[in-house]
Amino acid sequence: MNAERPTVLEYPEYQEIRDDIWQNMPKWESFIIAIDGRDHSGKSSLGRYLSWQLGMSCLELDTFRNLQLSPYDFRLDDLRRSIDSRLERNRPVIVEGVTVRVVLRELDHSPSYSVFIRYDNNELPEIDPVLKGYYSEYGPEKNANYVYDRGLENRA
Repeated sequence: MNAERPTVLEYPEYQEIRDDIWQNMPKWESFIIAIDGRDHSGKSSLGRYLSWQLGMSCLELDTFRNLQLSPYDFRLDDLRRSIDSRLERNRPVIVEGVTVRVVLRELDHSPSYSVFIRYDNNELPEIDPVLKGYYSEYGPEKNANYVYDRGLENRA
């Protein structure tokens, strides 16, 4: 195991996000937590941590991607069934992925709470036009309940 790679528990921001969600959850029902950010920003790691800590399912949009068409095309019927099956049983759910707000909107859902992970990494490719349009229209950082600024010093 690489000694320089921090474990999930060494990210106090994860614990802050968890605590903020607990304080802002109106009740334990039909609650959607959305986690947004660029590729490789740590969305899945945060989603899995919150799933473990909060005792709720985490759906990763990558699981529902239809890569034969486009990186932004998803099997929406499958995703809808996965989200709705939880909400119909009054269970909260975490949904994470790039463009999560537009995907939820296509499913006639909106997040009850959202996290945006800001990750400025010079190694990442420039943002493509589709993602630029998404940021402009949906403002995922501006509209987030919590912005996690994951700088290079926190790089996992």
